[in-house]
Amino acid sequence: MNKGTHVRQASWEEMYELAKQYAQTHGNLAVPGDYQVEGKRLGAWIGTQRGDYKGKTNPCFTKEREEKLRAIGMIWDVREWEFQTMVQALEEYRRTFGDVRVPQSYVTPEGRKLGIWVNRIRLSRRQGTLSPEQEKIFDGMGMVWEPQQQRQEQWTVCFELVKEYAAARGRLPPAGYVTGEGIKLGLWLNNQKQNIKKGTLSRERKQKLDQLNIPADHHQQGWDSQFELLKAHALRCGSLGWSRGAQQRLSEPLSNWLSRQRKAYQMGELEKERIQRLEEIGMVWDVREELWESMYRQAREFYQTHGHLQVPAGEGPYLQDPDKPTKLSTEQQIVVMDKLLECAEVNLRTLCDLIRYQQLKDAGVVNSVGEFLRLVHPDDVRDVPKEDAD
Repeated sequence: MNKGTHVRQASWEEMYELAKQYAQTHGNLAVPGDYQVEGKRLGAWIGTQRGDYKGKTNPCFTKEREEKLRAIGMIWDVREWEFQTMVQALEEYRRTFGDVRVPQSYVTPEGRKLGIWVNRIRLSRRQGTLSPEQEKIFDGMGMVWEPQQQRQEQWTVCFELVKEYAAARGRLPPAGYVTGEGIKLGLWLNNQKQNIKKGTLSRERKQKLDQLNIPADHHQQGWDSQFELLKAHALRCGSLGWSRGAQQRLSEPLSNWLSRQRKAYQMGELEKERIQRLEEIGMVWDVREELWESMYRQAREFYQTHGHLQVPAGEGPYLQDPDKPTKLSTEQQIVVMDKLLECAEVNLRTLCDLIRYQQLKDAGVVNSVGEFLRLVHPDDVRDVPKEDAD
């Protein structure tokens, strides 16, 4: 009995030393779930320690072990650690650029998608899922929660200044004119002229500029009207990403228009002003990537908690409809694993199966999806002929 206990203790100590070396090398213990070193699954071991810490059910996980892990920077709550890491990245952005209005496409030098993350923070606040403590952090950094509203206020100030200038001098300000407060009013007016030509101004703004006798191109009104419809949809549904329910509420013309904006963006043909306006209402340019990233995050969290990807049937949210979970048939799972990004009805278990299938196939253990299903889920395929399963 003592000998067995000694062997287990030595194994834990060995893994602890590997974790300590990882922390010294990488500066943290954010170990990927599939990370291995010297043939040992350090990522899975770290996940097990987190589970033991939270569950308080493993008698071998003593206070001494907890303190030793804490001493080398153990991350007990991965989500909180990731949140704080991104907050630090946002603070670094503020120190560099002077504000926290991060473009959606911005990626930090470390590869973190800070722009997308800031957009998600705004969406969380809009949906009421951002805690008061978290909101206070962002308020202290000068977060603009409704950037479009702020831009509207700035636009109105400049318009009124132009009206005052024209009333006093009988003409519009020249391109290089700057007010006593440092507002580049001439440049602003020139930008409005360019926006009129591009058709990127709202109907309300065009009507105001008509007071200044700046001709508007009324043939470009279509884009603005479609944008307003999309904005209303985003406010109602909370997202412009993948969601079956949300997509069903999009009219066919608006859905087609949205697809054209994404295509123009991918081809580099969408004007910068339009890109900015779409991103401010939560535009998702690559819906397939968002879907995959969402499912991958769920799989990673499961792996970090449990140390494996053997997800029980029905585990995790279903992208199809969170309120009405359904199970995929064996045939559907085969289709999903072959065409993951083309299939909208995929759950967390299926994604994990996909990852495990690829690992087993690379190792030469299985050669087809049918073999994988018969190996991993024999009860699900016992009535399916081999030729159908393959």
